[in-house]
Amino acid sequence: MFEQIKKRDGRIAEFDSSKITHAIQKAGEATGEFNGREAKKMTMKVVTLARDLRLGATPEVEEVQDIVERVLLDSPFYKTAKAYIIYREQHNQIRKIAIKENVGLMESYIRKMDWKVKENSNMSYSLQGLNNYISSDITAEYWLNKIYPPDVREAHYRGDLHIHDLSLLS
Repeated sequence: MFEQIKKRDGRIAEFDSSKITHAIQKAGEATGEFNGREAKKMTMKVVTLARDLRLGATPEVEEVQDIVERVLLDSPFYKTAKAYIIYREQHNQIRKIAIKENVGLMESYIRKMDWKVKENSNMSYSLQGLNNYISSDITAEYWLNKIYPPDVREAHYRGDLHIHDLSLLS
């Protein structure tokens, strides 16, 4: 069996089969088809199949997830297989949206398309300015989505209300 796994971001991490068990168990419980004992059995099938397919010394997360799909599809738990596949695709789409949003944020700064690029007169148009711009946007979104109530957030987005220093954590 392999001891490491390659994450989506390229990092190498210690392989932990309990993470596979947890994902399978969550899918089984979500559909009501099975519990942890069945998830452990399927995890053993996943690990065995991964070894038999000779994915290499360090398989990638996506390769292992493909095998989880295959094991679920070969099982009698069709609803769980479908739920797992849909969940996986939804999270893939979320990752793509996040990447696109981050690229868009950088483009907005580089092309000076957003008035906030020039908002802080103490910050020059530079790499430090880009870092400040990105962290400020993330901080503001955190405040608006996790701290303030929805009516305040909506009022801010509509322009009915301006929250000063929204980009600061303090």
